[in-house]
Amino acid sequence: MLNWLISVSLANRLFVMIASVVIMVYGVIQLREMPVDVFPDLNRPTVTIMTEAPGLAPEEVEVLVTRPIEFLLNGATGVQRVRSASGIGLSIVWVEFDWGTDIFRDRQIVAEKLQLARERLPADANPVMAPVSSIMGEIMLLGLRSTAEPASPEEQAAKAMELRTLGEFTLRNRLLAVGGVSQVTVMGGVLKQYQISTSPARLAAQNVTLQQLEAAARKANVIAGGGIMVRSPRESLLRISGQSLTLEEIEETPVLWRDPAPVRIRDVADVRFGGPVKRGDASAWVKLEPDLIATGQEAPRREQATPRFSGGPAVIMTVQKQPSADTLVLDRRIDDVLESLRHELPEDVVIESQIFKQADFIDAAVNNVTEAVRDGAVWVVVVLFLLMGNFRTSLCSLTSMPLSILLTVLVFHWTGVTINTMTLGGIAVAIGDLVDDSIVDIENIYRRLRENRLLPAERRRAPLTVIYDASCEVRSSIVYATLIVILVMFPLFSMAGLEGRMFAPLGMAYITSLLCSLVVSLTFTPVFGSLLLPQSRLLEDATDPLLLRWLKRLDTVALRFALRHATWILGSVAVLVTLSCASIFWMGGEFLPPFNEGTLTISLRMEPGTSLDESQRIAGRAEQLILDVPEVISVARRTGRAELDEHAEGVNASEIDVRLIEHGPPKPGWGYAALRLVPIAHLWGFDSVGRPRAVVLADVRDRISNIPGAAVNIGQPISHRLDHMMSGIRAQVAVKVFGQDLRELRTAAYDIQDRMQPIPGIVDLQIEPQVEISQVQLKVKRDEAARYGLAPGDVADLLETACKGRVVSQVLDEDRYFDLVVWYDADSRSDPDVINETILETPSGRRVSLGQ
Repeated sequence: MLNWLISVSLANRLFVMIASVVIMVYGVIQLREMPVDVFPDLNRPTVTIMTEAPGLAPEEVEVLVTRPIEFLLNGATGVQRVRSASGIGLSIVWVEFDWGTDIFRDRQIVAEKLQLARERLPADANPVMAPVSSIMGEIMLLGLRSTAEPASPEEQAAKAMELRTLGEFTLRNRLLAVGGVSQVTVMGGVLKQYQISTSPARLAAQNVTLQQLEAAARKANVIAGGGIMVRSPRESLLRISGQSLTLEEIEETPVLWRDPAPVRIRDVADVRFGGPVKRGDASAWVKLEPDLIATGQEAPRREQATPRFSGGPAVIMTVQKQPSADTLVLDRRIDDVLESLRHELPEDVVIESQIFKQADFIDAAVNNVTEAVRDGAVWVVVVLFLLMGNFRTSLCSLTSMPLSILLTVLVFHWTGVTINTMTLGGIAVAIGDLVDDSIVDIENIYRRLRENRLLPAERRRAPLTVIYDASCEVRSSIVYATLIVILVMFPLFSMAGLEGRMFAPLGMAYITSLLCSLVVSLTFTPVFGSLLLPQSRLLEDATDPLLLRWLKRLDTVALRFALRHATWILGSVAVLVTLSCASIFWMGGEFLPPFNEGTLTISLRMEPGTSLDESQRIAGRAEQLILDVPEVISVARRTGRAELDEHAEGVNASEIDVRLIEHGPPKPGWGYAALRLVPIAHLWGFDSVGRPRAVVLADVRDRISNIPGAAVNIGQPISHRLDHMMSGIRAQVAVKVFGQDLRELRTAAYDIQDRMQPIPGIVDLQIEPQVEISQVQLKVKRDEAARYGLAPGDVADLLETACKGRVVSQVLDEDRYFDLVVWYDADSRSDPDVINETILETPSGRRVSLGQ
């Protein structure tokens, strides 16, 4: 079979050459268009269910929302694991399916179960599935901030509201329209609302109840349909609009008639723009002038201590991509959209797009691997030319390398494999092997052609016959050697779970490139050799190249010494092998080597129950300490949780993204590029900017680890997400303690912490807090309520309106919409005694205070 393949290739040399050129051209085209990502597809099919349960405490969310959903999904088809998190008014359930299942079929299974779950959930709890995304889906963080200096707190609040409105309705909608974007979450600023704020005293002064005010507010902004009005011979659509667009229009709405004039909303409440009770906020800082030490210049410390920063409170937007989207292409599309938006925004509004970009890490990682492939290829060229001493034979061998790589790229394209660090790593490992088959074949062809040339003319055979026989001679050796090398990679395919998904593409890329190299050596190499070698003048020279002759002499000496001391050589090898095998037990193990992503992700967690203002104060202190580090370029902070975020974080948690300057950028110029090809000398091809990354990381940890009341964890964005996917926790090692008694679990956790703390190498050790947060419980006196004909639900609805606020309608402003909310003002909401003064109207018409 293989002999026939060689024979057919030599008989159709023109076709083989044309096919090779087509493969190379088509391979280059596909290489430019193939999606590029940092890792292979590690996304285990996961469906995220988010349920908002406004006003419920975490334990109520756990019992009333999370558990019913979990119980229904545990037995669903194909479900491998169900994880959940319950917070204040929020339930998040992650449903994981087996590898290889269709995510859309999995979502259909979950949707069917959710139809049953809705019957068991509270009336205002509506579970929804989050958009399809991936573990590496968070590709970009954007900051929207104002450069204007507010003159008063009111002006600052108005600017925060303007930024949030721009982010919510302008930037978010434009970004969601970009193909490949699955979700954009907005955090920070003030979510604009039309608010009707009152107090028990103001209502009592006009003898108006909160229910009456709520009913009036509901009627203040209405849009209704009037059907069709027929006026022959035409008809018209009848629109009934009672919409309010200004605060004054809402204020003039009557609550009730009291002769001789109505009581209006403005008589019992204030109508203004405001925001809901914040559950998250954000800020962004950018260094305008990098420290001199961070640019590689020597400067006294007094000059380095005064860097200039710009920033402050901001709106942070998180962009998630769809699993199949090309991160680099999507990044360029988003940049184009942002560039067009910059011309439409107010002059004082700035979009910070360099806070975190996954594309930067992908570019750096892919460029590093590509550079390794390129350097390996260059050294293969040099070594081949030195050993063969013949340009034609070297060209025949080297041409097979790019052809094999491009053929591998086409196989990737046909099988749906992306270009990533693992597939490129497999090709980089195989670079030396890609030319082995062709070298063996072309060297034997060259040797047989030279022997044929040195024969008398009457005994010489046709060059094609010599080439065919020479290729057939080494054919078995080439095939056997290739298959043996391929067998080395087979253990990678036995790895299960995340490890298998990570490393199997590396083995597949290695094996694919070797098989492509084998095909090239059996088809293209003999054909190309038949075109270049038969007319070579060097065939008349029977001597080997100088370097090869010298290496043969050295090999002869080494071989004779080894044969004379065979026992000593074998014993030494056995001892070294034994020591090597024994040392494995003392070697450390890690899932992946540490990355240099260029960005740090710092998690700060305060004690549960800490208010948002206090969390921001502590996180702001950490921000300033981090900004003092010379190598820091920008800092972005997110405290709490955004409305559509898939993380059940409380306001006691902050996440800070720190962008660092590159420590070793390559020096520009072809001379330095050539220098980087030479081992050891390549060190002089890179610049040294600032301090090494390990030193910077230690400096950051030293600065913020001693902040009182804060548990600190320092990592990197992608590494954190890998850790979270493996254990559900953003840490490399997680110890989980299970049990029924929460108090006993806390005791065991602190005991484990005390035992682990002295272990060398452990940093950022912390216990996930499982403590009860402060609560103010308002209990309905059922007997007293029944005396006045009130059900507990009547009282609970009134309290919910007063304390949490009730959305009575939505105000439409062009393509934007804002909630109209009725509730008590901040002072009344925060004082239980004032709340007790609320007047209720009973079925008998008698009015009583809530405290009764």
